[in-house]
Amino acid sequence: ILCRQPHLDEEIFNQLVEKAKGEGYDVSKLRKTPQSDTPPEQEGPEDTKGNEPLVIARGGFSGLFPEGSPDAIGMSQDISIFLCNLQLSKDGGAFCVTGVTIDNATTIATFDPQQKVYNIDGRDVHGHFATDYMGAQIDQNISCESYIKLHFFHSFLC
Repeated sequence: ILCRQPHLDEEIFNQLVEKAKGEGYDVSKLRKTPQSDTPPEQEGPEDTKGNEPLVIARGGFSGLFPEGSPDAIGMSQDISIFLCNLQLSKDGGAFCVTGVTIDNATTIATFDPQQKVYNIDGRDVHGHFATDYMGAQIDQNISCESYIKLHFFHSFLC
């Protein structure tokens, strides 16, 4: 949890935008969400000074890039701490995807439409699991996709 400090938020945002521009990304529609100086109405986590936490990104550079993708990692590595939800393939290959299954952030369903079911912590979980595939299968046949881009922006475009 990072403390919200408006001058740092602005600095971080500007650094990210400049880095994206420098790497050739179109940032013309990128906007910073304004910060509020008033505390939130609801109870929630706070830092030691009582400020609302600042979440910069979770795995996918705030939805601009698919989580764990080279673009997401490359854009954020110089100015942030990178936390990875490590998934292991059948042969011990490692990659970053959030969650127990790899369905939400990859194109796994187009490569293998058949889901499996495993009992995890007493409940049946349906989906595609990294441990069912070899690293080469994942590397050569599956790509990352932005869950936010596909499922959120689609409703605005259609």
